[in-house]
Amino acid sequence: MKDYGFLENTIGKLKAYTEHLYQQKFLLATVRNEEALCSYWLKENYWFQLECETTIADLFEFERLRNGNEPKFDFDLKFHITWAREIVKNEGFTFDWKLNVDVHIPFVIPQKTWINFLNKLGLFEYHLFELNNPIQDSPEMVRISSAVKESIDFFYQGGPMGWKNSVSKIRDAMNLLDKLYPLPSRDKDKKQDKDLTRNERWIESYRSLKNLAHLSQHPEDDPDEWSRDEAQVVLTSFLGVWSLRKFLVKKDTPE
Repeated sequence: MKDYGFLENTIGKLKAYTEHLYQQKFLLATVRNEEALCSYWLKENYWFQLECETTIADLFEFERLRNGNEPKFDFDLKFHITWAREIVKNEGFTFDWKLNVDVHIPFVIPQKTWINFLNKLGLFEYHLFELNNPIQDSPEMVRISSAVKESIDFFYQGGPMGWKNSVSKIRDAMNLLDKLYPLPSRDKDKKQDKDLTRNERWIESYRSLKNLAHLSQHPEDDPDEWSRDEAQVVLTSFLGVWSLRKFLVKKDTPE
């Protein structure tokens, strides 16, 4: 005689955390399997595979709600386990007991893994690009770094107000950076664009970015809501030029 374990009536829900819209959990996929899975190795781990079903529309909606945050999920699983003993080979079982099981599994999928999955679907095109700046000990650089971190937090908060505040914090960071590395005054006789050196063109592009971010703190001049794409461009543009800036102009205070 052998002892068997039956696992049946499996029902599961895959819920995804979102940072947008009050951090609600978004039902991304479901699992349902009423067939009985059977094993007589009761004292060992039993592995089985379940397939989650979702829709393209739900994937698009989750990506909108995820807003670039790390993919975090809860997997709620319910199933029945029945232990049975075979009376005579191939002639029936005696059922000893049944157990209803509820399992809650929180887990995180690495961002790179998630993005590779989405790219393979052919429905999205994502690119990861690392930007970094050396950690600075000076109080001025610490304040700039703090403003940038707040900008990133507001960006992931999302929504028109979050994106506006993200741009506003970049404006604060630029003001602090300008005190440390003052921009040169413009020549009275402005050069033609084609006559500008590369260094001068970098400085002009920085000025343009700062002027754009200025509007986030003066809604009376521009009442329109800020979009995610706009906030992303401002944030990543500043991150890209941050470390380059010190090579464009001289520092106002001694090292």
